[in-house]
Amino acid sequence: MKPPPPTSQQGHQSQQSWAATTIVLDHTATRKPAIIKIADGIYCAHDYAVANVFLIVTDTSVVVIDSTESLSAARAILNDFRKISSLPVSYLIYTHHHGDHTRGAKEFCSSETKVLAHRLLPQEIARKNLFLPHRERINSQQYATALRFAKDGYIAPTTTFEHHYTFNEGGISFDLSHAPGETEDHVRIWLPQQKVLFPGDLFYGCFPMLNNPLKPTRPVSVWTESLDHMLTLQSEHLAPSHGLPMHGAAVIAETLVKYARAIRHIHDATVRCINAGQSLDATLREVRLPPELASLPYLREKYGKVAWTVRGLFRQYTGWYDFNPSGLNANPESLRQRVLLEVCGVSPLVERAQRALREDEPQLVLELANVILAGWPGHLRARRLRLSALHRLAAASVSSMERNIYSHAATAAQAALDGRTTLGTNRARSDIT
Repeated sequence: MKPPPPTSQQGHQSQQSWAATTIVLDHTATRKPAIIKIADGIYCAHDYAVANVFLIVTDTSVVVIDSTESLSAARAILNDFRKISSLPVSYLIYTHHHGDHTRGAKEFCSSETKVLAHRLLPQEIARKNLFLPHRERINSQQYATALRFAKDGYIAPTTTFEHHYTFNEGGISFDLSHAPGETEDHVRIWLPQQKVLFPGDLFYGCFPMLNNPLKPTRPVSVWTESLDHMLTLQSEHLAPSHGLPMHGAAVIAETLVKYARAIRHIHDATVRCINAGQSLDATLREVRLPPELASLPYLREKYGKVAWTVRGLFRQYTGWYDFNPSGLNANPESLRQRVLLEVCGVSPLVERAQRALREDEPQLVLELANVILAGWPGHLRARRLRLSALHRLAAASVSSMERNIYSHAATAAQAALDGRTTLGTNRARSDIT
């Protein structure tokens, strides 16, 4: 079936733009930026920013894929790339709407540059801008760092498409297809002559963030379908938006097969548990990656987590009622905690929390401290126990986001103990990923 024609928008007048400021993470001291050659005329600007930028030199121009979250990073990329090619940028392609892919666009674009994206990209940005105060709060938790501000460089698409879009520029064919997974508006780019595949954020070198604990659920079931489709292309070069390019058809195929298998395994195992009537807790205990997948370096839980995926799928597929009638119209948790405190008393809970800390059970320490602090917010020993638990949980975390969330909470707790302002007052606009 022939896909619907693309929708054109004249010029770069934005119907919907990102908020006026954007987060830029100050990690430049540890970066080692480089322009890496993927194949003849095809380059990856790696480690200039959170995400890669790709630059394809044609006979007549340069086609750019994604733009980083930062105008300064985009400027540095273009300056370095001008040592390779001085041709104008004819196209900028967004793989999806996340800010680390869209906010450096103005550095790459002239008035003649065409900007391509999926039809849903402007809607996704508009939806996120409805929740700016909320996103301000979650950004500082996700990245657990002081945030600075930069001018936003997003440019709205001039052309959008629904399913499939192809064009030829300077002798090179570009094949774009809707490939939902990381986001609903996600696009994969394929260069059939050069056998180069740009999967965007559908693949990176660790277990994927199938469900972000701070953000809406993601379309996990179709993520595997997008990977399955990419496998049929038999690419010889794989250029993900995060991490280094890969080479070799056999290696790429094996990697994508196992990546898709891991996602499908967690999804299907969770669905089986739901249909068997198991609780969320029971499902969390049961669902694991098979050892032969869990041991793979590109499936380590350094970013996404299996448990978070299970929780997200439960929420997505079953709603919030857990078939325990006590939760249907539950009292506020703080009330339950205060009643428990009245019954047990403070001292036994403090002593049990201290014992849990000695026995290296920081999660239990955190939960007991919450009970105490619900009824006695200023209880100094409970606050210190909570801080110790947060530090231990952060130190034990393999996932960078998990570690950041605990670290952010620990920093805020320490600031409160010291009587200082917390990170929560450092307000930032919108999100990166």
